[in-house]
Amino acid sequence: MEELSKNGLKELQKLKQKKYRQETGKVLVEGFRTIRQILEDKVEILKIFVSEDKSTYFSEFFARFDRERIFLLKKGFAEQLTSSMSSQGIFALIETKTVRPQKWERLLLLDSISDPSNLGAIIRTAAACNIDGIILTSECCELFNPKVIRASVGKVFSIPSIEFKDFSFDNFGGEIIVTALKGEVSLFSLKTPMLPYILIVGSEAHGVSQGIMDRATKTIYIPM
Repeated sequence: MEELSKNGLKELQKLKQKKYRQETGKVLVEGFRTIRQILEDKVEILKIFVSEDKSTYFSEFFARFDRERIFLLKKGFAEQLTSSMSSQGIFALIETKTVRPQKWERLLLLDSISDPSNLGAIIRTAAACNIDGIILTSECCELFNPKVIRASVGKVFSIPSIEFKDFSFDNFGGEIIVTALKGEVSLFSLKTPMLPYILIVGSEAHGVSQGIMDRATKTIYIPM
C-alpha cells in the first residue's frame, strides 16, 4: 500500500466543496458500513483510503481490491478528511454517476427537499420499498452531498434517479399521488394504487409546489 501524499490529501479535501465535486465528477465517501453497501450494490470504487492504525482491522475487506487502489493515511490525515464528528478511518473515492430508471411503474418525485439527512433517509426508504426511480427537482439539495450519502447508506449510487427537467407528466399515463396537509385520503386508508403511479413529496417547509400539485389525480395526508 502506498502512503497518501500531502498534495493528494489537499485534492481530497477539495471534495468537501460542492463546486469541486461537480467539476471532478467524484466524491469522497466515509464509513465502513456505507462503503461495504456500495460495494455490495456493485458500484465501482476508484480508490480506498485508510488510517494507518486501522489498516489491520480492515485487512479482510481490502482483499477485494488491488493493492494499487489502497492508500494509507498518515496520523491526522483522516481527521482532515472527515465530515463527521469523529472519523472511522476509512474512505472511498467514487464517481458521482446516477443510474437511469429501467422501469416506470413505481416512481417517487421529491420536490424541494432541502435537508441532506432527510433526502438521504427518503432515498434509503425508497430503495427498501423497491421504487423503480426517483425524480428530483432542481430545488432539492445536492444528491451527492456527503450527508445525503451517509443517511442513505450509499443508496444514492445504485437507486435509479433523474432530474425533474428530464421528466414529463404529459408522457406519464398513471396515477399521480401528491402528499398535502389537506389531502383527500389518509395514508393509512390508501389502497395500493394501480401501476404505474408516482408519489410526490414536497419540501419540509412549504410542501409540494402549486404547479406540481395541479397535476395530482389524488392527494393524501398523514394524520397527526
